[in-house]
Amino acid sequence: MEGFAEVTEELINEYLSFFGKNHVFSDAERTLLNRNWTRLMVRKNEQVVAEGAKALFWVEKGMLRIGMKDSRREGPERVCGFAVPHDLVCMDWFLQAQGVVWNVYAEQDAVLWRLSGEVVPVLSDKVVLWDKIMTRWYAHYVKRLWMRNCYLCEANVVKRYRRMMEWEGKRLQAVSLKHLASYLNMAPQTLSRIRKGEDGGKP
Repeated sequence: MEGFAEVTEELINEYLSFFGKNHVFSDAERTLLNRNWTRLMVRKNEQVVAEGAKALFWVEKGMLRIGMKDSRREGPERVCGFAVPHDLVCMDWFLQAQGVVWNVYAEQDAVLWRLSGEVVPVLSDKVVLWDKIMTRWYAHYVKRLWMRNCYLCEANVVKRYRRMMEWEGKRLQAVSLKHLASYLNMAPQTLSRIRKGEDGGKP
């Protein structure tokens, strides 16, 4: 990407391809977005969003990991999603639930475009523009949440892994074994055995 204008157009074009050309972004909306992109370079495992802080990112390179932790219970943070190049990542208030904390990390070294913290509340007040962005993002979020739920409903861990590989294998090929195991709700040792063909489960 050469600059913020290209990021804005990428966002808008993906929105229009999903929802149709009858949805219009005004020049004022484009200008508001263009003025407020900041390019960030983050290192692997660096925390990008802490405890659900309101933020909006567009991924240029690398990968982000989204983690969720129930603060009311003991236990590790669970991986619930990933973002790859050309994904939009939004942490908004509707994701927040009592006792649940969301964090975002760099799964790999990454280059991101972030809307400044000052403009996100402004966008929220501009209901039409915020709804356009959020509707596009939410459609992708729901699709991926549905896919992960399909994996987790599969009791046979071999089938769970194979379904993930069929649907998301290429997108998630660079994810570490530990984090992919968390995403699939299985132990890293189990995932390692499956990959090596040593699980013994009946596919």
